[in-house]
Amino acid sequence: MKYENDIIVPQRVNFTYPDVLHILVKTLVSNYFHTHETFVSNTDFFLPVANLDSDFITVLKIRINQNWNNRNEFFFKDEAKVLRKLQDIEMDRFWSNTNYYGVNYDQNNNPTFKQLRYDSIRLRQKRQGIYVLPRRHKNRAQVTYHSVKSLEDLRESRSYILNKFFRGLLDYLNQLGLPFKHKELDMWNIDALKGKEMQKPQISIGDKSIYIVDDRMRPHIRPELETNNFADVFCTTTQSLLTEMKEESQGEIFDGKIPALNTGTAAQLPAGSYVLRIQDNEEGDFKNTYKTDPITKEEIIAEFALFKGYEDPLPKFYKAHPKLVIQTLSINDNTIARNKQQKRKKKSTPQVIWDLSNYLDYGQPNLDDNFRYKLEVSLNQLILKDVVMHPQNAQTLLPEEQLKIITNKVFMYLESLMYFDGTNLTFMPVSGNSSQAQQIIKDVTNKNLRLDVLKLAMEWYDKYQFSEEDIEDDDKVSGTLKKGRFIITEDYVWQIVDSPERMLYPDHEIESRLENLAEQRPIKDFYPKFPLTGDEPFNEQQLREYEAFLKEYVDERYISYDELKDKYGYIKERDDKGKLVRMQQGIYPIFGIKNDAKLKRYFQDFLNLPFESVRSDDVMSVYQGIWYVPQTHQYLVGDKDSRKPDQEKGFVLREILIHQGTFDGEQLFNTLNTDFFPMLQANFIRHKQYTVYPFPFNLIEIWNKIRVTN
Repeated sequence: MKYENDIIVPQRVNFTYPDVLHILVKTLVSNYFHTHETFVSNTDFFLPVANLDSDFITVLKIRINQNWNNRNEFFFKDEAKVLRKLQDIEMDRFWSNTNYYGVNYDQNNNPTFKQLRYDSIRLRQKRQGIYVLPRRHKNRAQVTYHSVKSLEDLRESRSYILNKFFRGLLDYLNQLGLPFKHKELDMWNIDALKGKEMQKPQISIGDKSIYIVDDRMRPHIRPELETNNFADVFCTTTQSLLTEMKEESQGEIFDGKIPALNTGTAAQLPAGSYVLRIQDNEEGDFKNTYKTDPITKEEIIAEFALFKGYEDPLPKFYKAHPKLVIQTLSINDNTIARNKQQKRKKKSTPQVIWDLSNYLDYGQPNLDDNFRYKLEVSLNQLILKDVVMHPQNAQTLLPEEQLKIITNKVFMYLESLMYFDGTNLTFMPVSGNSSQAQQIIKDVTNKNLRLDVLKLAMEWYDKYQFSEEDIEDDDKVSGTLKKGRFIITEDYVWQIVDSPERMLYPDHEIESRLENLAEQRPIKDFYPKFPLTGDEPFNEQQLREYEAFLKEYVDERYISYDELKDKYGYIKERDDKGKLVRMQQGIYPIFGIKNDAKLKRYFQDFLNLPFESVRSDDVMSVYQGIWYVPQTHQYLVGDKDSRKPDQEKGFVLREILIHQGTFDGEQLFNTLNTDFFPMLQANFIRHKQYTVYPFPFNLIEIWNKIRVTN
């Protein structure tokens, strides 16, 4: 084999020599793609996400790197990209410095999708389509990381595609005698708050007055649509909603009085007032979006900004009122609808063409779960901004148990630091204020900023290629402080960094379960069996009604479990407006159930139809709660208890770098349990969820944003 200028003789390879192993593995991966994958490139490795028949093909671009801290490990980095089909006008000329992709044929005339030589593109390839990979950042694509909604969604998810690729690659390498395998981690589950405990508010806005300030675009652009005082009506309906939410939650949202909403003018409010600023636009509505012209290769406008020629009022509003505690809430449902339209994959979905006539034509917000969520998040943000702007309020606004944990610790992030001395919460910039920052760290933790913190961090970032002069280089110091999240105490210096590793779903097991749920079976298989044993979860009357319902309503001779549940769990009929409405008639009402857990148990135990859930603990346990890897000091933050059918991003492992502090395994775990993991359970940062990083870093982030804005 030959890789670039290096000749590798397999019989004489010294696998302990890292450069040889690196070259060998890359060469074998390239060979695997060309012999096993139908979608490859000569310069990059691509995996297809969906079909190859459209004008745009989504792919995962794969790169392989050796882990230089552990040279027996290799990381595969994936990035979603879009290949664009060339237009007819572009077929007359090809550039030698551009990579082209399309259907190619091997010696046996088998088609594969590969990179094409620009000097040998055939006519039939032109007819079938030639694609290019744009070299600009706008080429990024969105590929759902995990999905268990359906087999189609699962097989187009990033996790499934990568799992399938890794299984094939490992089989190939193992057959060659190379003992590569997936990295396995010994993960410990942290005893964290879950379920109802995380639902309870850890911070409360109490009976604080909140002023609703109307800063929408419509009154200035489309005043003819203003038929009433929008802010007054919004204030009244939202106040009623808060009352309703308190009654429904039985104290889980509001443990005291609900906040009093009033309309007001920002300029007349006293300093420290809480302001909920309502707007009817989204970030980006004032800026054009661009694309690359296929002929000239220049950037041209792809979509004109909706508010072209208008100034975004948000920064102006915040700068004009630096002493008010402000949170912005978008109330235009058209903005939500627009995002949903952009994210839909199906071509058949009608696309709304927005302009100022229909974009600003909206009513009062729909007081649904989405609005309730945004409202609760806005209330939490007002409290956190109050704490950041008025640190003396920390003891009355933040949970006592969390304040105890952060006492006498210095948190550094974004060239800023924060500490709590038991009485006062302090924020300050480190960059440009190094002397004072060093003195604070010395007073609080008896540590030296440049010698005990930055020197160690720089050594880690530079992979131990660090010179003593770097410690005096302000640019390097600044770069290190921007990158790192530090926790400094008298006993230790820790830094939290993102690990290059991700957790993938066990997709082969999920696929098997989805296939079982989607398998067509004779409808008779779903009929109840008589006589009863007496152990059934449903009584005889319910089962007789269920049998009669199947005979009357189900026309299919063959049906899957998913179809039975979705189509006949509840009967749906169209109302006068043509909208499907769920009727109180169907399998669920007959059995008196709200979900299918009990139904699955009946099918399995009494009809011999085992239907296993794709979101059960036995396949997704590691994605619930907080997990810790003691060997490498890594941790993973999952959901507190929910099992989402879709997840846009993968579960990222974070690593705790121990720059200073001597612990054995048990001591470190005990310290993390008391000093670290409880800070991930502050449910006021990610609403009713764990935080990915200890919550003080989020406070520093808010403080920086307010400081920059003002």
